[in-house]
Amino acid sequence: MRNIEEIAAELAKRWFGKTLEDFRIEAEKAPGGVAFESVRAQDGRRFITLVCIADIDEIARVEQELQLVDDNIIEDWNTLSLADLVVRTFLGGELRFESRRDEFGRRSALVLIAADPRSIRIIERLFVLPN
Repeated sequence: MRNIEEIAAELAKRWFGKTLEDFRIEAEKAPGGVAFESVRAQDGRRFITLVCIADIDEIARVEQELQLVDDNIIEDWNTLSLADLVVRTFLGGELRFESRRDEFGRRSALVLIAADPRSIRIIERLFVLPN
């Protein structure tokens, strides 16, 4: 398995300058309104997986499947980086998420972050990710 320094360097390179807003725009342009990012271990298993959903119907499906509960903290999607989210996920464990709401209070974008095997399997199941 790769050492922690290699993984940290890859995370910094790929995600330090990429904000939630950048990821949301990417998802809006992606087929189905869903964009994925992953870092894999040397053996090919996903080590970290991030998903951004910008399609309202897909967000509703994921909300229902995961029964998401907001923490009522409003993040600035223009400044919060994907690297920041990954660090929070490592520190807090489990499947984490950030959401953006529209003027009617509905989720208009959703980012899921997984950095443990159980949470990664949940994302793989929800989105039928290829190996």
